This record gives sequence, C-alpha cells and structure tokens, in this order.
Amino acid sequence: MRMTLLMLMTLISFSSLALDEKQNGLSCAEVIDVVKQSECAELVRPLIEGSYITAGLALRSLTVTIKDNSNNNTLAEVRDTAIPAPYISFDLKPSYFGNSHFGWGVGFNYGDAYALEQRITRSNENKDVDLGTYITTTMLALTPNAFYQFGDLYSDKYFRAGVGMALGYAAVRGTAFLTEDKSNAGCYQAGTDLVKKTGPTNQRLRIEAVKTQCEQQNYNQGGLGVGGNIFLQGQYEHWQASLNLANLILSKKNRKLEPSILSLQLAYVIPL
Repeated sequence: MRMTLLMLMTLISFSSLALDEKQNGLSCAEVIDVVKQSECAELVRPLIEGSYITAGLALRSLTVTIKDNSNNNTLAEVRDTAIPAPYISFDLKPSYFGNSHFGWGVGFNYGDAYALEQRITRSNENKDVDLGTYITTTMLALTPNAFYQFGDLYSDKYFRAGVGMALGYAAVRGTAFLTEDKSNAGCYQAGTDLVKKTGPTNQRLRIEAVKTQCEQQNYNQGGLGVGGNIFLQGQYEHWQASLNLANLILSKKNRKLEPSILSLQLAYVIPL
C-alpha cells in the first residue's frame, strides 16, 4: 500500500510538472525523463521503470453467479453484454524466461460493469429475461500472469496470449430472483414454463409467475477475493487491443458471489 501511494504521488508530480514544463517547450518524453531523474521518483523508480499505463474504452459483459455456499449449487445468474465503459490499467515491465518467448508480468486493473437481465437455465436451454433486477460490480485486481509472445522481444509490436491469477477487491450491489433454486418447487416450475414456453400462454404472465413464486434477495457485499485471468493482447506502437476475462470469488456466510467480466478493449499505452 505504501509503494502504491508513493507511485500515485509520483504520477501526480509528473502531471503537475508536465503542465509547467509545457510552457518551456519540452516534449512529453523529455518531461517523463525529468521526472525519472528527480529525487522524488528515487523510491519508486524500480517500480515505474519500464512500466506503463493503458487507458481507453472497453465493451464489457458482466456475469454474476450466485451460489449456495453449503453445496455450491447455483441459485441465480445475472448478466448483460456489450456495455461500454472507460478502461484503465497499470502494468509493470514484462520479464522473459531467458531468450524464450515465454514471459511473465504483473498488472493492476480496474473494472466497473452492470447487468440488467437474469439467465434462467433448464435442461441445457436458457433464456435471458428482464425481471426488474440488476447487479453492479466494481473490481480492483492485481493480476500476476504468464504469457507467450509472438513477435520480437522487448518490442512495441507484438501479440500475446496469457493466463494468470486475479487477486483483489470486488463490490457487488443489486437484486436477484433465485430462479435456479431447485428446493423451491413453485419457482423452479415457473422458470421451466418461461424457458420452455409452457404453462400460461402469455409471456408476460409467465414472467409474473417467476416474480411471484421465486425469492428475491438484495445484495450489498464487498470484500477480498481470488480468481483467474485469461487474455489475448496485441499492440502496435502506442495502440493496444485486447480480449480479457477476469473473475473473483467472494464468499460470505451462506452465499458465494462470483462476478466475471469479459472485456474487449481498445486503449492507448503511455510508457513511464
């Protein structure tokens, strides 16, 4: 935490210096070099040397699976697709194993997404439906990873495929009907009628039956969690495109929440 605060202070100093030096005609690269050589950056130089900030736009798909902690049975699944959102990450300088194309890195990512539909699944069939529920999720995760790089090492033109861990904090807020709870026979049948288009002839009546028969729960849960991270990433000079899937598992009392964010990102890379 102390190193993170020092890093943030250095970046703030950089921003302030950049504004001052702009009037003196220095380029961005020259300003960054001045910051690197300053005494205030001495403590964090090993951290920021070769690191980079990536900022851009992402299309995110959020899925939050709610499970019974005692038996790991799924109780509900809230999801949504193609929600645009800003994207920002901080990554340390990547390292390689000898002269091979295998390497490893550490990143710090921020993700914020929401979902408005519930997925009801019966016998390998599913239906996404608006039940008036919603879930919002904020994830802050440290992502150590290993990757294979296609292209020249230490180049700004490459393609990587990688896998790793996600360690961090997630906050989940919202509501959900427990449509997958098999112990509630009336609810499970109402969900089956909605997916299979049986029971009431009117779609609206089938949705109302789910709302009437199924238990609705509110969630406002946050905490530390651990999960996984898979990514495909390509970069050409300062522009980067990537496809990333990250999830965290939060466990509290009798419920387990598993937020998962799939992101398609287009961003600009700022070397430090």
